[in-house]
Amino acid sequence: MSKNRMKLSDALLKNILLEGLPIPSSTVFTGPAGSGKPIIALAIISTWLKNGGSVVAAPLQFPNQEFISGILKDFYGTEIQNYEQNFVYVQFDTTVDSVETVNQNQMKANLVKPENWDRMIAEAKKMTKKSDLGLMLFSTALNLPLFSPTYGDRLMDKIQQMFDAREMTYVFCVSTSMLKKKAVEVGEMADNQIEVWFSERANNLLLKVKKMKDGAYLKDEIKAPFTQAILEETEKISKKYKVTEVLQRIKRI
Repeated sequence: MSKNRMKLSDALLKNILLEGLPIPSSTVFTGPAGSGKPIIALAIISTWLKNGGSVVAAPLQFPNQEFISGILKDFYGTEIQNYEQNFVYVQFDTTVDSVETVNQNQMKANLVKPENWDRMIAEAKKMTKKSDLGLMLFSTALNLPLFSPTYGDRLMDKIQQMFDAREMTYVFCVSTSMLKKKAVEVGEMADNQIEVWFSERANNLLLKVKKMKDGAYLKDEIKAPFTQAILEETEKISKKYKVTEVLQRIKRI
């Protein structure tokens, strides 16, 4: 690991991001719903933790961390319980006004409101161990809070502000199946963008780097080592933990 770049340990991303991940930077995974974006993105989170970095994880469609913990363990051999001082899980909760600490590794946050992203990050810095890599913010289903008629546009501005400041490293996943125009804009805001989609013709998950802040990267699309059967099983598990009713609440905020 160099001062401004982290080499990736997972073979898939290591073969695409040839010089590693620029740090600090913002990386956005874009693609249709159900295409496996978090599975690929969690390869970065796994490497970050193994290199001593801290992570605040806010997967907006999963109110508990079982799905994320399972992917990290089953796909990347990363046991979250081994990183208690480096990992905080955030439950997206529109019924709270601000940010609430649940325990030493968990909080609740109403991330529809842009100012609560700053509060969440500030609390996570207090709750995690300092490291040379610093804190990474990982979030998925970013489309959900953007549905808010009151806060959606302000949240877009907030994302741009965070990315431009480069005070930490961000890894976000956003679906192009909902609010596609805004999803595309979030991808354009980021330093790095990776497209992920499932190809029926190839019968496999494909990904391609659209842009990278600096450094060499593979410009061709590449197959992920995940078969359709594995993805279908993972999707079944995700549905067990995924919340669906939250979208209707957001549309009223």
